[in-house]
Amino acid sequence: MRGFGRAVVAALIIVVATAVPPEAASSQEDESEGRTEVRIVAQRRADGRTEFGLQQFGPDGEWGERLLPLRRFFPVWAEVGSWLWSSPLSITAAGNEGGSEAEVRIVARRRADGRIEFGLQQRGAGGEWGERSLPTRRFFPADVAVGRWLSSSPLRVTELPAVYDEFTLGEGPRSGETLVAVSHGRTCAVRRDGGVSCWGRNGTREHLSAAGLDDVVAVTIGDAWRNEVHACALHAGGTVSCWGPGWSGQLGGGDLIHRWVPTPVLGLADAVAVAAGTYHTCALHSDGEVSCWGWNNSGQLGDGAAERATTPQRVPGVRDVEAITAGANATCAIHRDGGLSCWGHGVASGNYETPRRISGLGRVVSVGVGWRPTCVARADGRVSCWQLSDRIRPETVGGITNAVDVAVGDDSICALLADGGVSCWGSNNRWGQLGDGSRRPRREPVRLAGITDAVAISMSVSSREGAGSHACAIHGDGSVSCWGSNEKGQLGDGTRRARLVPTAVEQPETVRRDRIPANPTDLMRAWLDEYVQEREDEFPWLRLAWDYIRERAWLTPTVAGRHGVVVAQCDFRDGPYACRALRMGVGSLEDVGILVHELAHVYDDTTSLTPRRAWGAVQLYFAVTYPDCFVSPGLGPGGEILADTMEHLVVPDAWLGYYARRAECPGLPAEPTREAEAVVRAGLAGEVPAWYTDNIRSGEDLTAAWRAAPSRPALANLAGEFGGLCTTEWLMDPLDPSPSPPDVANLFRDGGC
Repeated sequence: MRGFGRAVVAALIIVVATAVPPEAASSQEDESEGRTEVRIVAQRRADGRTEFGLQQFGPDGEWGERLLPLRRFFPVWAEVGSWLWSSPLSITAAGNEGGSEAEVRIVARRRADGRIEFGLQQRGAGGEWGERSLPTRRFFPADVAVGRWLSSSPLRVTELPAVYDEFTLGEGPRSGETLVAVSHGRTCAVRRDGGVSCWGRNGTREHLSAAGLDDVVAVTIGDAWRNEVHACALHAGGTVSCWGPGWSGQLGGGDLIHRWVPTPVLGLADAVAVAAGTYHTCALHSDGEVSCWGWNNSGQLGDGAAERATTPQRVPGVRDVEAITAGANATCAIHRDGGLSCWGHGVASGNYETPRRISGLGRVVSVGVGWRPTCVARADGRVSCWQLSDRIRPETVGGITNAVDVAVGDDSICALLADGGVSCWGSNNRWGQLGDGSRRPRREPVRLAGITDAVAISMSVSSREGAGSHACAIHGDGSVSCWGSNEKGQLGDGTRRARLVPTAVEQPETVRRDRIPANPTDLMRAWLDEYVQEREDEFPWLRLAWDYIRERAWLTPTVAGRHGVVVAQCDFRDGPYACRALRMGVGSLEDVGILVHELAHVYDDTTSLTPRRAWGAVQLYFAVTYPDCFVSPGLGPGGEILADTMEHLVVPDAWLGYYARRAECPGLPAEPTREAEAVVRAGLAGEVPAWYTDNIRSGEDLTAAWRAAPSRPALANLAGEFGGLCTTEWLMDPLDPSPSPPDVANLFRDGGC
């Protein structure tokens, strides 16, 4: 993982009193009196990263305990010359009346010779970070023993000049979901090399989609109820790349096209945080302002309008922000003064279409927006939550005094503690997402066993499609643990079993550079290459169809709003009357079921791939059973229902586009019947279904059935039945059954021709 720390939800505030005790002041005038000196300390970790912190000179003449900011790891991959920074630390500065707090942060960059250069910045009265102050001894060696703490020469906080500097990497900490992000059946994490790995639902596609990303500092995933989940990555240079469904403009590409290879958000070059909601996305600019784009039906863009936006639009009236978080239909921003502003449905009542301050919270350092509750971690270490109602009534959660971050699902909450622990509670523990070893609700926070060094957490909500809630945490050594629902493999442990306690993730293999998709079609082909290889033993027809069409298959996102299309042709080119698929266009990669559905059409429309008599019987069954349902132009009825049925056998939880439209087709059930699935299984095995032998005993029976529901592929496969067709002169392209020999009850030779 790249660095640690929940990057932007909140600054880790540590108050250190340095005032000299009165008795000491009266007895002596020590050189240390009034001094507010600090020094930077750093050590090399076993994984190659460099951990850094701060020490303050105490009144006893000794250096105090190491103060470790939440974001405190210098990554191995960092580019030469790029300044990175820690999350803020709060100290009591000399010269400040009453020992008031001063915020500082550690900055660091890699030198060309491999050393790391450290410095310090102080936040000014205007909220901006001041000029870098560089200690005389400030270079951490390139080759140093693991675990050995080294220190810089001292710096005096009061000597930091009040000169402000603009940085290319922006200001402040980063957004809520940073190093790890979870959603319905999915998990993505930022690697130490600046890449992104994903696993879970459609894990191969997600992993391949993210394979080309680099220099990433944060990742976020929208928690959509259905499978329309988009993701975004924040790059160190301030740009943002998004991918996934784009029908609401949530990708920021200026249009409504789905994009499955990460594509830069238009007009965004100074982002320091990004947060994805269900169908919208927001980014924090380096100047403390916020822009949002996407769906706006619930005021989630904060502009008081209802129109969606396809490119980033500044949120009016929002200033001095240092953290953002997005929920399903809402967005929240933490201001530099610790105040909280929210907009959208689910976090604020009354006029929620524009930003409004949430009172009664104190200084906020983290906010989590769930399906129903919203929770914040406060600077005093406590957590407050509220449910949407006529009035917002935050209630303090008992039993937590050292929270630095909070993640919220649907009536389930987890808090990251300052000591690296995680505590969870809530009324919903159906999938074990509270991680306490049970499925029981927990009114009081329960500390999870086995987690002592967590630095980031994330929790999902459940899905309408059955994907349950899960949560993940990143540990100090870069490993990841997850718990809860796992039916899509989102826990990354190599199984599909739910885990009631934190379980180690098996880090996905990094995609080789020569396998990184160069364009959307490459991505689709690479995904199907792997998927077919995984499933071909159980479903050999997938291999036959894919090998046949692969080089003529394209991802075409503008296919008139359709998920995909297979163009087929039936003629006498190969001798007997035959059909073949010419090309396959896929309009969306939302789910592998879409790809399987189109491959089913390729198989169904290519007579050379099928056991002709057995499969012709299958085609006739679907044409006769559903003669008026979704008739394919030129090919006839039955094909779409048949493809949906084949899809259901391969991907049982896939969304079936035609069965879902049963209102348009009288008699169509909500999903394939047992009889329909039995007919398909028999045909795929080369066996003539019993339905056919029970109902088709002569050419006259076959003629009557076919004329009632004329399917071209079925006729091509059954043209040899009962001695074969008497004549083929009437078979033209496109097929029109009306010219078939009139007043002839039997088109086959057993009728005497």
